[in-house]
Amino acid sequence: MSISGTIARNTTFGFIAAVSELVIAFVLGVVLARNLGTESYGLYAYLIWFLGIVAIITNLGFGEMTRRFVPESVGRQSTLEAAGFVQLTLMFRVAAALVVSAAIIITSGYWARLSGEPANPILFILIALTVWPQALQMALVNAFKGFQKFEYVLYVILAIYPLRLVLVIVFMALGFGVMEVLILNMATLALGVLIGFFFLRRLVPLKILFSPSLLSSDARKRALKYALTITGVLFLSYLVNNEMVVFFVGLFCPVDEVGFFHLAFRISSLVGFLPVALAFTLLPAVAEQFGKGEMEKVKRIYLTSARYLMIMALPLAVGGIILAESIVILLYGAEYMPTIILLQVICLPSAVFSITYACDSVIRGMNRPGFILKTLVIFSILKVGLSLWLIPAYGVLGAAIAHAVPLVLTFPVYVIFVSKNIGAAWPVRDTIKIVAASLIMGLAIYALQSQLDMLLGLVLGIPLGVIIYFIAIFALRVVDEQDLAIFRGLKHSIPSVMRKHYSFLMRLMERIVVRTKFATGP
Repeated sequence: MSISGTIARNTTFGFIAAVSELVIAFVLGVVLARNLGTESYGLYAYLIWFLGIVAIITNLGFGEMTRRFVPESVGRQSTLEAAGFVQLTLMFRVAAALVVSAAIIITSGYWARLSGEPANPILFILIALTVWPQALQMALVNAFKGFQKFEYVLYVILAIYPLRLVLVIVFMALGFGVMEVLILNMATLALGVLIGFFFLRRLVPLKILFSPSLLSSDARKRALKYALTITGVLFLSYLVNNEMVVFFVGLFCPVDEVGFFHLAFRISSLVGFLPVALAFTLLPAVAEQFGKGEMEKVKRIYLTSARYLMIMALPLAVGGIILAESIVILLYGAEYMPTIILLQVICLPSAVFSITYACDSVIRGMNRPGFILKTLVIFSILKVGLSLWLIPAYGVLGAAIAHAVPLVLTFPVYVIFVSKNIGAAWPVRDTIKIVAASLIMGLAIYALQSQLDMLLGLVLGIPLGVIIYFIAIFALRVVDEQDLAIFRGLKHSIPSVMRKHYSFLMRLMERIVVRTKFATGP
């Protein structure tokens, strides 16, 4: 299969997996927020933030190392070495999970007092027990991505996330609280591990993982060096790009405001779910081509993915800003109104940052994570400084601003670095066209919102926005013949029952492209 075909196939499965995971997580958030109340939901948000920090510690950069080195080994047709990187990842993740979970259990009383729940150290003991299945599941998921078997990632997600949602709804109906939800999370993650090993044996004989090291000394040193660098990258990236400010909100603000910020962050993550679905397929593809020495293909992957990330992210950000009030009040209730302004502040920066995944994948694929680490050190210091300055003065709104600024600044820094190293300039012309199409869509939704009540405006605004944006990107010739060729390659990757409808959509797009080309000239 060609590289474009592989990316198209992986993107299809990655898209379905990302949509499934984030939509279910979104519904789950609505259920928990409405049933737990603002204070208990704020506590739950704090615990999930804590678990996210722990996940980075237990990762030790080996998840990213697997995604980087496994496809490079596959590109060199060294399957034994690829298995060795999986073996190395599992070994270190298990050891890290053991150490970290023991440390949390020993210090659970301290963490309970710090969170304002001194009588509930059991909550942090449950977090400690969740570390094991979480670490193993993420190691397996990254192995599947390294082998570019994104369908296995999808199967794991579809096996556990719908089940978790159904059981949470049952738990809420029975009047259960935060503790029971944490136990449920742990149990479904353990189920995901069992399913993950079932699929891993199709790629790597499980018994070989218990053999002595499968890697040469040089390969092991390269992997460990990369993982060590990525450990710093992941930790600092979490501080800069995710919910590090939750810690400062917890220090300076009431617990319910932790929930408001967490909710705004979770909703804004939907802006990036389509870009992330594509981005996760890029690193293995870039690493494989880098391993083959095909730098021209690396350039093409970079420029094409940059355009597609913008096409996906920017309209979602504009729509999120305009529909923020309707989304929050209708789905979560009037008691969560402080979330609205936070969501509007965060939406666009989140979209801009998601576009930088095109650059990030190239930097990592070329084995240059040191640049990312240095950049994140600077932005982490900036974010901590902004948090300490803005949150005491402006509360949770200051937290949203402190979160947003580093996300926006990452974009020009990454673009300049990649452009210099691979000789490919950012597609400015397409950027202007996509921004214009997104604004046209946004004005139409805003006009509709101002004339209708909240519910009807939301129900009609989303499909209207999609239609207007679809027309605008074709009218402005954002999509061309090269894109159509890539879209055709997706046909054989989608379920057979959908191919008839997809063929109709392809014919429609081809006619529009031909007509707009004829109307505007070459």
